[in-house]
Amino acid sequence: MVYVSGDVAGGEYTVAKVDYTDRAKMPSVGMIVTKISSLLCLVQVSGEVKNLYTGLVPGKYCFVGSDGRLVQAVPSTPSLGVRYSQPVAYALASNTLLLHMWLPTIRTAD
Repeated sequence: MVYVSGDVAGGEYTVAKVDYTDRAKMPSVGMIVTKISSLLCLVQVSGEVKNLYTGLVPGKYCFVGSDGRLVQAVPSTPSLGVRYSQPVAYALASNTLLLHMWLPTIRTAD
């Protein structure tokens, strides 16, 4: 999962991996679906994504996890005491997600 981390450069957005403990690195705006080179990738912001994740439980929401990848349970609060919980997708099948980045990001603390 990525967020917009800088200005548009050469007609392309600059993105970086999200961090659910840092508000400046949230919310997620999309998922890298293709890595074209070490500096260029294709980011999908909505719609179906197949075969990037497996073992999903259909009917459950997916959240930004502690490592910037998806998890199917609300992530636990880290030792820092604050996290930003953002549901970003819904599992349609064990290998299919419906991305929806516009759900609210919620700040939680211990």
